[in-house]
Amino acid sequence: MSQITFETPTSVQPLGKMTYEQFLSWDSENQHVEWVNGKVIAMPPISDGHQDVSGFLLILLRTFVETNKLG
Repeated sequence: MSQITFETPTSVQPLGKMTYEQFLSWDSENQHVEWVNGKVIAMPPISDGHQDVSGFLLILLRTFVETNKLG
């Protein structure tokens, strides 16, 4: 199976279909991508606001679990 690629400033990303095994062996380090029905889908970068909300929720959950001696 031949791979068609295009270059981005930091990486090379395959186009076309690939198996899940090929996706797992593909060097996608430093790329925010998902494998969906044989295609590699580039995801938008995670925003600072998203990171802030995720951190806040983590603190809330951790506090709840520790206060109630759960987990």
